[in-house]
Amino acid sequence: MAFTSNRRTIIRGAAALAAVQSLNAIRPSISGDRKVAAEDEAPLSVAMLDTHAAQMEPLIDEYAEQVGGKIEITPLAYGDLYTQLSLALTQRSPAFDVVSVDDP
Repeated sequence: MAFTSNRRTIIRGAAALAAVQSLNAIRPSISGDRKVAAEDEAPLSVAMLDTHAAQMEPLIDEYAEQVGGKIEITPLAYGDLYTQLSLALTQRSPAFDVVSVDDP
């Protein structure tokens, strides 16, 4: 699969990077070499488009390594992501901590 750089690809990449950066905003700041113990917190649940998951995985793995936590990625097709998100919001379910969406 050849990578083509166009405006839409750049915008999607920027949105994906913003999603990862938002992970920093919801986690407590960690100074020095101190890491969050895995047993202290439940894993961070992230739902995103399956087309973005492969691109984001290395960044998310690096972030998880830096903070010492665990991040569970749930890659879904657009229709499935919309359905899952709609159900979670209407039922006020804590299904996901972070959701990354993009218009199809």
